[in-house]
Amino acid sequence: MALMFSLLSFSYILNGVFQSYNNKYTNQTLRRINKAIFLEK
Repeated sequence: MALMFSLLSFSYILNGVFQSYNNKYTNQTLRRINKAIFLEK
């Protein structure tokens, strides 16, 4: 039971880290695309 819980919390933390990293990367990409679109106009 304790092992299950620790595994669950570990995966939860890992998911949070991955999510934040993913968001940062996505934001950078979106900013780049927006900049390109803005410069084209």
